[in-house]
Order: sequence, then structure tokens, then C-alpha cells
Amino acid sequence: FPSHDKGLKRMRVKELLSPLNLEVLNLDICNQASVEKLFTSSKPEVVIHLAAQAGVRLGVIESRKYVESNLVGFSNILISTIENKIPKFLYASSSSVYGDKAAIPYQESESNLHPNSFYGSTKLANELLTPTLVNSSTTVARGLRFLQSTDLGVGLIWHILE
Repeated sequence: FPSHDKGLKRMRVKELLSPLNLEVLNLDICNQASVEKLFTSSKPEVVIHLAAQAGVRLGVIESRKYVESNLVGFSNILISTIENKIPKFLYASSSSVYGDKAAIPYQESESNLHPNSFYGSTKLANELLTPTLVNSSTTVARGLRFLQSTDLGVGLIWHILE
């Protein structure tokens, strides 16, 4: 999240992830070779993909950031997960997929999804692409629709994977 405060990022890693002995890497997920090198060298048992160009307010000129991170980067991570036969893939989606046509309170089963933002559309695209790729693989994928990126609860994710 380049737009987020770097000090806050470092603090979250130190306070939330370091105690769990989780390694946090800075990696350009849009670079398929880098992603594949990481997967080959680390041989993960589970992939938790939380990286994204967040927010709903970028203008048209900056919309490429959403495409690069949320579509290209997401696809690189998902494809590498499948190709390396990693059994579990957990990724962050967003409540932005609901738009303003969905019934409130939101339901996971809602089919009337019409995002109001380019960001929300990329997150919905992730939800649509994922099952088509994992369908013929040994990978099980789950997406979590967070209300905001700040809602990401490491404890919740850890509990889901146990």
C-alpha cells in the first residue's frame, strides 16, 4: 500500500506479525519472475495474499495502479500458488464489491453485485477469476470481504487457517 504511512506499516509488522514469527517481504507482485522465485525458494504451505492497491478514490489517470496490483499482481500470486501445488490460498477481497444495489446488511450470498468504483470492480474480478483457476487444481481458495483494509485481523486469519 504505497499510499499508507510507512511508519504505520512497520509498526503493524513489529506488533502484529513479528510475534507470530511471520516473515514479511517487500516484493513487486507484478513481477512474475520474482513471485515464482519466492515460491520456489520458500515452498510455502499456505499463501495469505493481502497486497492490493487499496482505496476507492484514485482518478482515471491512476487507475493503472489498480490493474497492476489488483489484477496482474493477484493473478501472479494465484497462478504461482496453483502451479506450486500449495493447498491453501486465502486472499483479501472488499465490501466494495457490493456497490449500492446490494441489500443491507450485506450477505456473502448476494448476487446483485455492482461495484461503484474501479477498485471494487478489480476485487470482484478476483472473486470471479479465482474459482475458474483453482477448479482443476489441488488448491482450496477462500476470499474474505473486509469492510476496510484496516479491518484485517491477523488473529482472525490465523484462526481460519488452523
